[in-house]
Formats: sequence, C-alpha cells, structure tokens
Amino acid sequence: MSKKRTVYTATLKNEIGFRSFKRFHETLECKKPMSVYFESLKINMKKVEIQEEDVA
Repeated sequence: MSKKRTVYTATLKNEIGFRSFKRFHETLECKKPMSVYFESLKINMKKVEIQEEDVA
C-alpha cells in the first residue's frame, strides 16, 4: 500500500471514530452517535426478551 493511501486510510478512520464516538450531535439531543446506538440496542433487546417470554 502506498504511503499516501496509508495516511488517507488512517485519517479517515480517525475522522469516523471521532464523529461516531467523541463528537456530540445536536440532532441526537447532544449525545454521541454510538451512545444512542448502544442505548437503542439495549431497548430492542429488552423488547425481544419480553416477546420471547410472551410466546413461551
């Protein structure tokens, strides 16, 4: 891999990491995107557990 491509890839990974894990977003009520994502996973997992209990 060329040096330019390596630097570009590293820069892109850093930018995506920053925007997903560290940057607060006004449209997400000033929360970080991954925090919102993980919260939604927890909520959805609870819903699945409740549905499984109802079926059993």
